[in-house]
Amino acid sequence: MSPSSALRDLTPWQGRLPRTSWLWRYFTAQWRLFGGGAVCLALTHACALTVPWVLMGAVETLHARASSDLTGHIAAMVAAALGAATVRTASRTLIYAGGREIEHNLRNDLVAHLLRLPLPAVKSGRVGDLLSRAQQDCSEVRTLTGPGFLNVTNTAMAYVST
Repeated sequence: MSPSSALRDLTPWQGRLPRTSWLWRYFTAQWRLFGGGAVCLALTHACALTVPWVLMGAVETLHARASSDLTGHIAAMVAAALGAATVRTASRTLIYAGGREIEHNLRNDLVAHLLRLPLPAVKSGRVGDLLSRAQQDCSEVRTLTGPGFLNVTNTAMAYVST
């Protein structure tokens, strides 16, 4: 057996995760929160792209020396900025809530699994080490699903909208 094939046999992940993976199951259970957050991100980019168009109209109004018409442009820019701030906050709230729900469900399933283990199996290992690893790993899954989903989705939408 060559060293590369031995290493390949030890590698648990060979590429794309299948749709039946354990994380996919938790992620799809919270599709409403993540979907709502993605819609709010799209609205955030729409509001952010409105500001340059309104600013262009304001500059053209100033160029035409009709300064009395600037109030409408100013109000539109303020409304677009407030709208962007509102939907940006909503997107983060929804997506982070989805990540917290995944962490909560994962912790519940982990505790249920640990309670089903036979007592000699638990006593033979270091319980504190097991609980510490479980705590840290569940927190890392929350970070992956919450802020990770937010950053990937936001970057993709920024490239598309720009």
